[in-house]
Amino acid sequence: MTSTETSTSTTPDASQQPPTLTIFSRVANIPLVNESLTTIHTVLVNNHYTSVPYVTVQNLGKSVYHISEPIQVRLAPVLIRADGLANKSLDAVQSYYPTPFTITSEELRKEVRERREHAYNTANKALDDRVRTPAYSAAQAIDQVRSQFQLARCAFQQLTSRFAPIHVEIHTDRQYRRGCRQEVAYKEWRP
Repeated sequence: MTSTETSTSTTPDASQQPPTLTIFSRVANIPLVNESLTTIHTVLVNNHYTSVPYVTVQNLGKSVYHISEPIQVRLAPVLIRADGLANKSLDAVQSYYPTPFTITSEELRKEVRERREHAYNTANKALDDRVRTPAYSAAQAIDQVRSQFQLARCAFQQLTSRFAPIHVEIHTDRQYRRGCRQEVAYKEWRP
């Protein structure tokens, strides 16, 4: 074998095509990735400021890809092996975590909304059980003691001062009612 034969056998034929790498299409076909790429593409194409640069970069990328085809053909064994390893890695990740490879963005939004509502309801129930109910009971007890104290004070004033007019000041507005009004005002104020 001569040096001329060696050089001709190592150069790629014009008929050879660069290897097809499947890892990119597999990742692009994951629903969340696909929806994200579609949204980004739509925004870049429809935006007045980014449409021209985006199309220019796309065309430049295609040109670079076609110019680098001979190098891709020469590196085909390495690229095919790397693609195989990447596919095996993606298969391993998919076997451990299958949900991200099948869930759509709408299903994800629904799941997040349900979990948020569950957490909100659980927190409100705990707040009712541990804070509001004991506070309501304490406010009722305070109102009862306060009313009894006011009656006793009035009776004491009547005994100590026979000539002073009796002035009974009994508040009809209870603690828990004031608390409820404040809670309603807070809920209306909260964004």
